[in-house]
Amino acid sequence: MSSLNWNQQSMVILLVSTYLYGAYTMIFGTCLYALIFRQKASPLRLKLLMVTVALYLLSTAQAAITFWQDFVTTDLEPDGSDGGDPALKHVNLQFALGSVIGDMLVPFANLIADGLLIWRCYVLWDRRPSIVVVPTILLLATTACGFAFAAFDIKAYSIRLVTPLGTVEPASERAKLATQENATIVAMSAASCVTNVLMSGLIAFRIWKLTRNMGERKRRYLRLAWLLLETGALYSMCLVLYAVFGGLNVTSTMGSITLGNGVVTNISQQLVGIIPTVIILLVALGKTVSDQTAEYSVKVHQNFRKGDQLSTIQFARQPSGVQTSDATCEVHSIEPRDRSDTLKSSDQGDPDKVRDVEAC
Repeated sequence: MSSLNWNQQSMVILLVSTYLYGAYTMIFGTCLYALIFRQKASPLRLKLLMVTVALYLLSTAQAAITFWQDFVTTDLEPDGSDGGDPALKHVNLQFALGSVIGDMLVPFANLIADGLLIWRCYVLWDRRPSIVVVPTILLLATTACGFAFAAFDIKAYSIRLVTPLGTVEPASERAKLATQENATIVAMSAASCVTNVLMSGLIAFRIWKLTRNMGERKRRYLRLAWLLLETGALYSMCLVLYAVFGGLNVTSTMGSITLGNGVVTNISQQLVGIIPTVIILLVALGKTVSDQTAEYSVKVHQNFRKGDQLSTIQFARQPSGVQTSDATCEVHSIEPRDRSDTLKSSDQGDPDKVRDVEAC
């Protein structure tokens, strides 16, 4: 890979970005259709639509920036330098400006994606603030590091902008900025990685815990738990690689490092939108199209009778006022009686005895 010249590296990066963006576009279109035409109007649907559209617009902007950067830099030297040509220096500045804009979009995308994950975990865990205190702090740290990295990037761009042609940037200032950028990349990626692993694990564990006595019927919900774990692990692994290549790219001029950083960066930029959109799509489709759980929303009402607790686990709920159709989700409940669990189906539950679990 190190033998590839600048244009060849750009083609590889553009190919990865275009492929993932194309896949994301199909998922986004399907998700929009499911939310608009398969769901009745509700505040939850509006929120999910806003999150879905916002993430897609951010990923679209990143894909457009990647295409523009690769398009305008086709005349650069094989190593990506300007060769002392004033026109090519302007091209390099355009490339750097695109990187600055892209870096400014990253914290917004992370804030929305990780925020959605924290919200789902908070709802599923009986809306307990203690469950999401640490993830919320990590989310704020991730966002702060993202904006800090963008600020350092802007400063580096401004220095390059005023540096006369034929001269090099001040070595001390460049080294200082490189150290700061490296630290913020590692901190941002680490905080986001821990958030994703922690939230995905807690959500999956909660699903397993609430369905462990459902017998064969728990498989449909365990598939959702595995999906959350797999997507969380995939994105977390990508964040680790992003931190490694991002940190090395700040101080290295090797072609393989530059290529690896470009590929991993573009994968991260698309996955940050793809994974939440897939989960929202499962919410919108419900059991009619998929066996996955539709909504997680938690309303806990407990009633103890002679030491026994009656609880109903509701995995999908038809919104009030919605007419019954083929898309209506079935409600399954578990009632522990005499130390044994009985599985039944019902459409309503006593609010004083019901534990409703909706997946959001």
